[in-house]
Formats: sequence, C-alpha cells, structure tokens
Amino acid sequence: MSKKDNYVIFNPEGGLGKIIASTAVVKAIKKKYPDHKIIVMSPWSEVFLNNPYVYRVFRAGQHPYFYKDYIEGRESIVLKGEPYFDTNHLYQKQHVVQSWCNLHDLPFDGDVKPELYLTDVEKKYYAANIQSDKPILMMQTNGGPRDIPLEQSQILANELSKAFKIYHITRKNAPHLQNVERVDDVPNKRTFLSLLFKSQKRLLIDSCLQHAAAAFDLPSTVLWIGTSSDVFGYDMHTN
Repeated sequence: MSKKDNYVIFNPEGGLGKIIASTAVVKAIKKKYPDHKIIVMSPWSEVFLNNPYVYRVFRAGQHPYFYKDYIEGRESIVLKGEPYFDTNHLYQKQHVVQSWCNLHDLPFDGDVKPELYLTDVEKKYYAANIQSDKPILMMQTNGGPRDIPLEQSQILANELSKAFKIYHITRKNAPHLQNVERVDDVPNKRTFLSLLFKSQKRLLIDSCLQHAAAAFDLPSTVLWIGTSSDVFGYDMHTN
C-alpha cells in the first residue's frame, strides 16, 4: 500500500485584512512541517490562490468529504484557534502574526510580512480603466469602526486633490466625498486589491488594503483609529 500524504489544515477566520495577515503564518507552518502539505479553510479563500506554500484552499463551509480525504487514516494536524484571545494580543504587546504563531507553537523569526500572489492579468485587468494626467493617490477612509471622520476625510480630499487624482475606495453605502473619483463596485476581492498597483501614493486606514500594500511592497501612509500599528501594522508604512 502506498504511503498516504499528511496535511496541516489551517483554519484562519475573520475579515479580509486579518486573513491577508495570516499568509505570514502559512510561511511559519511550512517551516515547522516541511513534509506536510498545507490545506487552508477560510472565508476568504481567494487570498491563498497561487500561494506556493498552500496545496489546497477551500472556502469555509464548502468542503464535502473533507474528513475522508484529508484526515481519516493519516497523521494530519489541525491548526484552528483565535489569536485575538492571546494575552499578549489583548494587551497589544506583539503583532497578531506572532500571537498566531504562539497559539499554534510555530517558529517566529520576526517576519510579519504577508504574501499575495496575483497574476499579471489580475494586476492589469481593472487598473486599465484608471487613467490620469496627475499622479494617482488611492485613499481608503471607510472600512468599519476605524473610519476616518467624514469632515476630516473631506479636508484631506480637498487638499490632496491639488496634486493628485484621488480614487476613493469605499463601501457602497458610505457618504460621498467631493474632489475624488469614487470606487465602490469592483468585480472581486483580488481585482479590488490590484487597484494598489496603479497608485503612486496611498492614504489608508487599518483595513485590508494596508495589509495588501505590505504584501505588494508598496509603502503607504496609514491612519490608525482605535487599533495599534504595533499589533496590525508594518514598519514599511508611515503609521
């Protein structure tokens, strides 16, 4: 009988930004379990597409026969848990990636940089519709409890529009700003993240785009409201 493959099953949960951050944990998983194939189950499965460390990715709730295919009769390892409950995370003493590694007893060498792997087509598909004679600034002011107040957002838009063409990335139900090009309807999340490649400057909040900008090596200015850059941010940004 041929030897069966063994797997590490990683189940990160949460919003899109948190899941992008979890790609740094995948690197640590591969270091500890180099002979296991990594399977990810996540509500944002598209984050892990083309990731060289990931063997299979499933959207949470869409995995029939999973136990039979990946656990039964094997020596697979399941990594599931909430890093937000880690004591050092609650007291904002360390980055969430380190809390994740501590949770699963994974090696942590200080590398918190996320990784996203977009194809050339994905990078260019939506960006081809963005044209400007001015440098382009991507601005995200809305994303939940960390929103920049509307009045301050408008002051920023008024001033920055003198030098930049501003693309305001926001929710459909968010208030409209003046002196910006509104972006609130993008086909899918990978295309949405690819908008960053078209920008010369980025003004962001603690949301998915600041994690994606770090993954793409695009230094940005990130405004922090209610959360800490020490816990969720990256040194490459101006925090």
